[in-house]
Amino acid sequence: MVPVDQKREKIGQILIGAGAVTKEELDRGLELQKSNPEDKIGQILVRQGFCTKDDVAIAYEKQTGIKFKNLADYEYTKDLEALIPPDTMNKFMVLPIRVVDDNLEVAMGDPLDFVLRENLRMITGMKIIPYIAHEDQIREIIFQKVGKKFATDEYITAAMDQYSEDDETINLSQSLQSEGMDAVNAGPVVRLVTTIITEAVESGASDIHVEPTENEVVVRYRIDGILHKIMTIPSKIKNPTLSRLKILSQMDIAERRKPQDGRMSSKIAGKDLDFRVSCLPTVYGEKLVLRILDKGNALVGLEKLGLEEHDDKFVRDMSTSPWGIMIVSGPTGSGKSTTLYSILNLLNNSKVNIITIEDPVEYTLEGINQVEVNVKAGLDFVSALRSFLRQDPDIILVGEVRDQPTLHAAVEASLTGHLVFTTLHTNDAPSSVVRLVQMGAPSYLVAASTIGVLSQRLVRTVCSVCKEPLPMSEEFRGTFIRHFGTNNRHINVNEALSKARMFKGRGCTICRGTGYKGRTGIYEAMRVSPKLRELILRDSSTDMLRKQAIAEGMVTLEQSALLKVLRGMTTMDEAIRITTLRKEEAGDVVETGHLLDEVPESTEMPVSPGNGHLDEMHEENLLDEASPELLDEEL
Repeated sequence: MVPVDQKREKIGQILIGAGAVTKEELDRGLELQKSNPEDKIGQILVRQGFCTKDDVAIAYEKQTGIKFKNLADYEYTKDLEALIPPDTMNKFMVLPIRVVDDNLEVAMGDPLDFVLRENLRMITGMKIIPYIAHEDQIREIIFQKVGKKFATDEYITAAMDQYSEDDETINLSQSLQSEGMDAVNAGPVVRLVTTIITEAVESGASDIHVEPTENEVVVRYRIDGILHKIMTIPSKIKNPTLSRLKILSQMDIAERRKPQDGRMSSKIAGKDLDFRVSCLPTVYGEKLVLRILDKGNALVGLEKLGLEEHDDKFVRDMSTSPWGIMIVSGPTGSGKSTTLYSILNLLNNSKVNIITIEDPVEYTLEGINQVEVNVKAGLDFVSALRSFLRQDPDIILVGEVRDQPTLHAAVEASLTGHLVFTTLHTNDAPSSVVRLVQMGAPSYLVAASTIGVLSQRLVRTVCSVCKEPLPMSEEFRGTFIRHFGTNNRHINVNEALSKARMFKGRGCTICRGTGYKGRTGIYEAMRVSPKLRELILRDSSTDMLRKQAIAEGMVTLEQSALLKVLRGMTTMDEAIRITTLRKEEAGDVVETGHLLDEVPESTEMPVSPGNGHLDEMHEENLLDEASPELLDEEL
């Protein structure tokens, strides 16, 4: 260990010396630290993507002389259970590793906290040997190995003793008096529910599923897009547990025959969170799904969405368009809202008026006028959009185009000089345009108003803790060449394959044995060019639109996934799971206009059928009676 009286080298200089960061990156981090003095410089550098957590940990090891401990293969044994209480582990982010003679090795998020080390010495009666460890890894292990065992089992047992077999109610007055999620002393069921929600947040789950079966209630967390069974709750306390969740979500606990929707808010682990809750009656009781909305995840920035260079340019070009509709498409949970919020945050400034209509408002953005659908009050998408046009907007976000009236209102807004962003649930970019026509919008209006479509999915990334090199198989090489071609004029396929850095995760405690931790996006960006607009006017099929878009340089979802595999960010198995890639696929060679270079800018923009206000367009019957011939003249 470095002597106390010896002057320590600064972390930033150690990182520069190790080649982990540049001087410019360190200067940028120090500048950011001025506005966030409570954050350590290492945390800021990692957050900005300048270096990895391991780089910082190794630098701290060199600075302090305290060894860095990788917790990938950590095992929590019964011998360690009695040494440090679980609540102490969770409160101070410490984890006992092993006992050597009379010494206890402890992984710590802050091993320089001498007061904490002294407290641990008094608790255990042993000399403490500290190790540097990542705090998020400690938290994940406590959640998996300690928190669930010592919290939920205790609360379930207490609840079983409190309620009888036929008891279908809970102490409502006691529950309602509890302040938000801070309900430690409100009874075992309330503490059980609090633990379920808190541990879901701390494990990075996006959804909590509480599913009654014939004999028990199953609790599952959706982590990185995959559901994990966490615990089971005896059927005896099913109704009290579900009632507690309904109370928190402001639902009617007496109504069990029809679906209900609710919301609640809380601050957990220092995060301001909203929960969108859905209750659905099933044959074995009510199933509840809680969607966790972390406000901090809404503004991740375009640079952290996983956009390739050409995708980033597409988004920025669409965002600077004076008018038109840009669609972000994909299934539920594919990150559409995060992408749209990041775009709005990019555009948000004092010179523009941005208005949104959402159902519900998932995240509140400062400086943006957000409106939430209220059907009971007569405020739906259509009525809101009509009101928006009298609010002098520059940019409008329509949460989702669900029906024909909403679609027509969005088209009207785009054709009167407004930039409109919206979402659709479609499989890919070309099918989004066809879907608009199928929903009842005339093809000539779809062609005139739509400027671009961004289809996206989320793929799991390889766990950084347990990843290991993976040799390239001939099968992958053949698949890559089959999808990119051999004579692509924008990328040297053989050179790209020769420089590939592929990885896989062997599975560890941190990633729950899956080999994956975290997610990134894959994208399919389609510009509506003059040729594509002509095909839309002719009511061409999705396949024809796709072929033309690929010829003009569109990178497909499958190609985007393969690029992520080639760079070691994900695996072929994950790419196959998310896209239409198949090992047995024969497929024709696909030649694309570009792959990694910038998208050629189009000098032609869609021509608006009218330059006047919406009222003037109605008077001229341009929206209701415009003909393809009229549009052809203006194009």
